[in-house]
Amino acid sequence: MSSPTVSVVMSVFNGEAFLSEAIDSVLNQSFRDFEFVIVDDGSTDATADILSKYVLRDGRIRVLRNGKKGRAASLNLAISLANGKYVANIDADDLAMPGRLEEQVAFMERNPEVGVLGGAFELITDSGAAIDIIRHPLEDSQLRSAILRYNPICHSSVILRKDIVLALGGYRSIFVPSEDYDLWLRMSERSRLANLHNVLVRYRIHRNQLSVRKLEHQTLCVLAASAAAEQRRNGRPDPLSEVDEITPQLLDSLGVTAAEIRVALVDTYAYWMDLLGAADPETALQVIEGLLQLPDAQSFDRSVLANAWLKAAGIHYRQGRLGRALVSAGRAVLVRPIVAGRPLKRAFTRIAGALKG
Repeated sequence: MSSPTVSVVMSVFNGEAFLSEAIDSVLNQSFRDFEFVIVDDGSTDATADILSKYVLRDGRIRVLRNGKKGRAASLNLAISLANGKYVANIDADDLAMPGRLEEQVAFMERNPEVGVLGGAFELITDSGAAIDIIRHPLEDSQLRSAILRYNPICHSSVILRKDIVLALGGYRSIFVPSEDYDLWLRMSERSRLANLHNVLVRYRIHRNQLSVRKLEHQTLCVLAASAAAEQRRNGRPDPLSEVDEITPQLLDSLGVTAAEIRVALVDTYAYWMDLLGAADPETALQVIEGLLQLPDAQSFDRSVLANAWLKAAGIHYRQGRLGRALVSAGRAVLVRPIVAGRPLKRAFTRIAGALKG
């Protein structure tokens, strides 16, 4: 039997809520020449039972169980045992569009210099309601510029050349939950990057996803990966090749200042406040509270603090908690009296607009 063109890989830990939908979205692809390698990363819920049923239904599915090793190690295991020329990732809470693999394989066959290919993605709530469509830059030159500041390639949409991934040693566990960003940076040193314009996946936003639960550590990992990439670009050895943990002290040794960490943290909190505001308002409030409780929060720019309080006010208003909405709006004004403009009458008019928006 010949090897499949694509190995779809998935790592899942306690994913019973969305797992069946995610698997079905892969099995319903218009492109049929693939295998599906799923690693159960030590789940304690009904994940194992769900996977067992799917193995009996479709011979393209292989399930591996290797205890709780973490997402990076689980994906590396799947890739090491994959038989395909390409490796396509899908997260256990997301949905692949029916034509995703067909579009990506066709592009990769036409563009052998591309090693990492992602695409646009639709943000959805935990119930599947659409929120927004996100499109990042498409071309290699644009992506190389963008990747210095943020991750412009959605992990759940990506297809990779397996030989390059294996040559680089795969994902690095110390970067979880930003191990994908680190891998894209390293792969960009050996191949080109690209995104497709079309929506390839529906990306689910919910409170239990790893990026939300490890928001602050993710920020440190992004900064570390970026700093290490800069050193490699300057001809120096990778400073993180033998590091066991990403810490603020490590970032300091890489030349990342406390002020840069603070700015990145604020940006990350603001990003998730906006994203969760529409998808999961209560979790958005938890993120806002996390920002306001950071040890040096009082030293932040007043516009940052006022904006956080205004976002909280808007969420409370939409949830019907008018008293808490007014308290939050009042704190925004106390932090930055000109938050809504002058004179005072116009300020409260703007605040009322924010509460209704």
